[in-house]
Amino acid sequence: MKDVTKNACHLCAPLGASLVYKGIKNCVTILHGSQGCATYIRRYMIGHYREPVDIASSSFTEHTAVFGGQENLLKSIENVIQTYDPDIIGIATTCLSETIGDDISMIIKEYQKRNMERTRPVILYTSTPSYRGTHVTGFFKTIHDVVTQTSKQAVTNAGQINIFNGLFSPAEIRVIRTIVSDFSLFPVIFPDYSDTLDGGSWNQYHPVPPGGTSLKKLSSCGNSAASIDFSFCQKDELSAGMFLKEKFDIPCFKNAYPIGIELCDNFFKTLSTLSQKPVPEIYTQQRERLIDAYVDSHKYLYGQKAVVFGEENLVYSICTFLAETGINVVCAATGGPAGSISGLKLNDYFNQTSILEDCDYEDIEEWVIHNETDILIGSSRGNKIAKLSGKPLIRCGFPIHDRIGASRQEFLGYNGTHNLFDQITNTIIERMQNSMPANYATM
Repeated sequence: MKDVTKNACHLCAPLGASLVYKGIKNCVTILHGSQGCATYIRRYMIGHYREPVDIASSSFTEHTAVFGGQENLLKSIENVIQTYDPDIIGIATTCLSETIGDDISMIIKEYQKRNMERTRPVILYTSTPSYRGTHVTGFFKTIHDVVTQTSKQAVTNAGQINIFNGLFSPAEIRVIRTIVSDFSLFPVIFPDYSDTLDGGSWNQYHPVPPGGTSLKKLSSCGNSAASIDFSFCQKDELSAGMFLKEKFDIPCFKNAYPIGIELCDNFFKTLSTLSQKPVPEIYTQQRERLIDAYVDSHKYLYGQKAVVFGEENLVYSICTFLAETGINVVCAATGGPAGSISGLKLNDYFNQTSILEDCDYEDIEEWVIHNETDILIGSSRGNKIAKLSGKPLIRCGFPIHDRIGASRQEFLGYNGTHNLFDQITNTIIERMQNSMPANYATM
């Protein structure tokens, strides 16, 4: 066991919270802490999504850290209202405000007491100190807390289902919406940053980008017939779907990210069960084309060795997908907590997989240097490892800040899996070609 983490294989919990709040319509995020926290998170989100991202801060100083940040937070709420006129303000705590013990619930009550005549904005909050989790923890905890604070129950809508996303790209959120709608179901998708973090060109600047899940839809989550929750590798206490199951007796299906035949089949089977309809022919055809691609490329992929790293849900789904292709995952690494993927029996798919949990990039680098592998699959932060080892890096997950197109990356569903499959296959073919004579062009 190492005494320190040198280069964590995860980011901070408030970043996950900020991403969720970007998926709410006309919502502005306030981080209760120092300005540096907001700047750090904005830098990562802008670099990945290539879109403007505003995150407010309660601007802690030395004085605030000693005597408490209530007045700073109250003032920041006022400033955000005057500047952005939002329908919702999403507050997330940082390590500093949690360490000194600021009571956000009490501060919000104080704000409401001072402004009893105001009916908006609605103020939501979540507790996200990074010493209690990662950006993934912050993401799913914020989904849970928003649903907890907004959902109500009236009359069940038989055709409506809740879709609680994982850390999907904007393009993947649009894919999920299309797939669910093709089963004649009406999805309440949350968080939905498919427009707010992947919008079109504007003629004028929008302080709060259009798009996101509306407060009305969030309130209706308690009326849905079922929930599909993609927090597969997280504990139930972080699952919004499990909260609705316990409170309103709404069935919850915790699905892994639908990447690969097996996990896509599970997802489509769930939708077929909920809709009482067969899988539409378009997806049956996509599945057949994907299987055909597996057959066509098996001679290139069988026996290749891969190291997969990143957030735990993505790592698990990619590993199960690679098992279908003949690629052997020799190392699966995540910054998620111990047990997040080791308890999912990845070695049932492979002869022997080294599993690194709660690890940093130094751990992954050391493993790659001392063991054999052919390709790396993970975020841009593995670029150093790729350069040192001379192995190609296939970029997926968050963050991707040294390539264009992260918002359009599409790896979910049969077609999305096909995209990832072709990218992996062509990377391996290119590596094989580079080791052959220069005039060898046909594989």
